[in-house]
Amino acid sequence: LARRWAPVFPASYRERYSVLVAVSDVDRIEAAASGGGIGLNLYRPVAAAPHQGRLKLYRAGEPVALSSVLPMLEAMGLVVIAEVPHEIQPATPGAQAVWIHDFEVESANGSALDVSERRESFHDALAAVWRNDAESDGFNRLVLTAGLGWREVMVLRAYTKYLRQAGTTYSQAYI
Repeated sequence: LARRWAPVFPASYRERYSVLVAVSDVDRIEAAASGGGIGLNLYRPVAAAPHQGRLKLYRAGEPVALSSVLPMLEAMGLVVIAEVPHEIQPATPGAQAVWIHDFEVESANGSALDVSERRESFHDALAAVWRNDAESDGFNRLVLTAGLGWREVMVLRAYTKYLRQAGTTYSQAYI
């Protein structure tokens, strides 16, 4: 892996990340390249405040348009502060480039991000929204704030839509 991937990382990436981070990223790059979807890694840097974090999004082929991913992240209860993209072009002939988008994020309401407990459910929910298996709306905030899975959020969303059809006066935002 080191012989295959070390020479293809751009200087901007090498200046920003350690070798250990690159090893972790290579695993996610290969998964994203073989799966055709996206790879995700939500984490909190050591020096970050409790409400701050980072999200790496890995995608083979074309880079992710900010206008498509920012509304999804905001619906998940995150505010994006900055984004740094890195293009990784594998040395294998004919292989697609893989993009790493590193987002600096904060919780929208200022509460602590429980990254260790909710990382997997966040990854699952964002991937489901990306695949259009789930809607992107304010209910998705419950993944990070209440620890719900995306399927549980989907059930709550369905109940809300049923109640709205039944004539309740409560809005989706209130519920």
